[in-house]
Amino acid sequence: MNIKLRPEPFGCIVFDTRNRKHVFVDTGEPVRDLDSPETMSYVAEELGYAEGPVQVELVGGTLGSRLSAPLCLYLEITEYCTLRCAHCYKPDDAAHDGMSKEDFFRLLEEAKSMGIFEVRLCGNEPTTSPIFADICRKAQSLGLFLSLNTSGVMGIRRRRQIVAIKPHQVVVSVDGTRETNDTIRLPGAYDRAVALLRMLQEADIPRRINCVLSKLTVDHIDQVVALAKEVGSGISFIPLRTMGRATPFKESSSLTREGMYKAVQHITELKQQVPEVSLETFFDILGHGFWAHHTMDINVPCPAGKNAFVSANGELYPCDWLRYLGDQYCCGDVRENGLRYLWEHSNTLRGFHSIRRRKCLQCSHYLRTCYGGCWCSYQDSIASGDYEDRLCFVELTGQEYSRIR
Repeated sequence: MNIKLRPEPFGCIVFDTRNRKHVFVDTGEPVRDLDSPETMSYVAEELGYAEGPVQVELVGGTLGSRLSAPLCLYLEITEYCTLRCAHCYKPDDAAHDGMSKEDFFRLLEEAKSMGIFEVRLCGNEPTTSPIFADICRKAQSLGLFLSLNTSGVMGIRRRRQIVAIKPHQVVVSVDGTRETNDTIRLPGAYDRAVALLRMLQEADIPRRINCVLSKLTVDHIDQVVALAKEVGSGISFIPLRTMGRATPFKESSSLTREGMYKAVQHITELKQQVPEVSLETFFDILGHGFWAHHTMDINVPCPAGKNAFVSANGELYPCDWLRYLGDQYCCGDVRENGLRYLWEHSNTLRGFHSIRRRKCLQCSHYLRTCYGGCWCSYQDSIASGDYEDRLCFVELTGQEYSRIR
């Protein structure tokens, strides 16, 4: 299946399964006749299907006041992890009463009925769960786009299992060089992650590297790009965040906004030098040819405004990181109320969606080439109401916030 279409109050959303690209079609009213020749012609032109038939699946259909459903459901299927990374934000919580396989199956079936495009199995380490393969097969049987976040720290049997499952995309964590990665994660972690990337390449399974930018890794961006080129992967450069579990490494190694500016300058230069490697950062405002991994449409206050995260014990949050800022961001238990009800009726979620970043609204980059950075980095500016990401460096560019006249 190449294309999925979902009606929305403003028109519809087109999801291209080849590259996870979302296109928001704004007609001013819901597009219910999605398989009309006019809509099909628009889809083919917008997504580059100049030749050959367009395979289309119509999904969802229950319209709300905003988005009828999340674009992506991030799903934590276990609280166990093989590592204890120096930059990890997850605290040492007591074990919770986790969801059963049947609970996860019901949630996936509800995701399908809501028209959710993608299910992302994410950290802790999802591949360690005894029901990992069952969850993957269930999602695939429902026609959901299946993606996976993993450290890649596993044996050959587990790597072969992932290849046999054939997710639509696998995101592997690699932080700098072998030395820096293994210092942060575990001796031998780098070689195992690279081994997984090579197996994915051989199996032609789409893959991406996640690299956390810190003072330890920021000088090794070139080496990560070289690895990505070698294994045919893109890269998302994610700045180290200090929420959640406190560690000496996080306090000493998190970037300043000056450091982030320098890193993005270099990554922007590399985009011109190595165009075959897709490079993404949180503040991609310096170059041309910008491509957003997270669509800017209806993207307030951040990507969490259009996705959803469900923890291993069934709690719904706008994103995983937000649960470590306090219980005020918990939107309820999907086992008790169901995902659809919470998405449509949660006052917590509605309040989060209504937040506006005062400082970002003055900047012409906002929702054009920047979605405002990470909501979890707002602590320093919450009192003023600016809700500014502490790593935002637009002032350093001399653009004076690139204010809209």
